[in-house]
Amino acid sequence: MAKISGPLLDRIDLHIEVEPVPFEELAKKVLGENSATIRKRVTAARAIQQMRFEEFTSIHYNAQMSPKQLRQYCKLDPSALGLLKNSDEETGLICSRL
Repeated sequence: MAKISGPLLDRIDLHIEVEPVPFEELAKKVLGENSATIRKRVTAARAIQQMRFEEFTSIHYNAQMSPKQLRQYCKLDPSALGLLKNSDEETGLICSRL
């Protein structure tokens, strides 16, 4: 941060400090999922969305849901709400009206 001038920093709205990743973590040879496996997951998720929104003519994907529909279909359990609350209190980034 010290290397960036004040006037330039003033133009940036969000500042996040990120810890460096140790070399050992970067050098690990972890195999990711192949495209066919990911495609199956995406296809299954799209089928669920298609069934969920079959009564709506203007909604086809989760991204098109209204806040009311989000509350209806995406209910958070108490542990998820607690995690969201803690995250909001620590960062102040979540503007939730749950």
